[in-house]
Amino acid sequence: MPIIPPRLDDRSFEDLVEELLSRIPAHTPEWVPQMGDPGRTMLELFAWLADTILYRANLIPERQRLAFLNLLGRKVRPARAARGIVTIHPEEPDDAGAVTVAKGSTITGSVKFETLSDVTVLPVTAECYYKRLLTEEEKQGMLPVLNGLKDFHSIETEPLDIRGYETTPVFNGSPGSETVIDLIQSTEDNSLWLALLASKPGSVNAVKEVLAGKDSGSQRILNIGVAPYIELPDDIDEMPLTGKIPHVWEISTAEDDENGAVYSVLSRLPGSENDTKNELTQRGVERIVLPGKVSDFGVLEGDVRKEANAGVGNRPPRLAYCPRGYSAR
Repeated sequence: MPIIPPRLDDRSFEDLVEELLSRIPAHTPEWVPQMGDPGRTMLELFAWLADTILYRANLIPERQRLAFLNLLGRKVRPARAARGIVTIHPEEPDDAGAVTVAKGSTITGSVKFETLSDVTVLPVTAECYYKRLLTEEEKQGMLPVLNGLKDFHSIETEPLDIRGYETTPVFNGSPGSETVIDLIQSTEDNSLWLALLASKPGSVNAVKEVLAGKDSGSQRILNIGVAPYIELPDDIDEMPLTGKIPHVWEISTAEDDENGAVYSVLSRLPGSENDTKNELTQRGVERIVLPGKVSDFGVLEGDVRKEANAGVGNRPPRLAYCPRGYSAR
């Protein structure tokens, strides 16, 4: 966003005319100026001259700013094309394959975009959730349920001391409706969860093969767009930036050990022109390298009829029963 210099005098031509007319009763009350009156014409002429002088005077702050930046060795940046993050949906989704959009392709819409690099559209839909901690009032209302969970899982903690949570979506689909979340105080596990969903239950195995790169012979890249609510500029030289969010990406394997669910740590693919920088402080895309084996992708159904500990501990939050996805965090 450009810096708008302050104006020394923000009066317009109309303001100057009105100010001159307001002085007439105090000096010549016997004169009532009318449109076309020579005296009114003279007032408008002087107002026009004053307006041109104010215009030149208001350029002084801009000249001072440019001179100061020149002393610092900072030149005015030339105009450049706007950039942003878009979501690409294929017109005819195919669970048995991925669609590759070549670099420089035009994406049609209300505003046309041109891709900066090759993009592979995977046959999955991502939904973001978090484990929202229950309030004390909610715990009181769910006391019978908490008592039942305490007995079922053989927990010795009192029901009201259990850190219960509610699976809550981060986005509800409408622009500008994003939820402000305190990952430290408001979540049960300090994590955000992405549920990667196939279009239908019968397509899960085919989708797993596509994500493992079986059809291409190489590992797939999952692109996750990041747009910080407070975005820091990218031209602050080497000044250390505050507000960095160290994070790690993991994907579930649908396996358990003595500590709970087992996850595979995913690596990022740096070097892209559109890659995020400085730990989520600037807009960009997190490019995540997915596992290269089908067996590394586990489906977590979250159905307590099949898995009694679904959603418990470090396991992904339970969603409405729908065996068509797996989770990453």
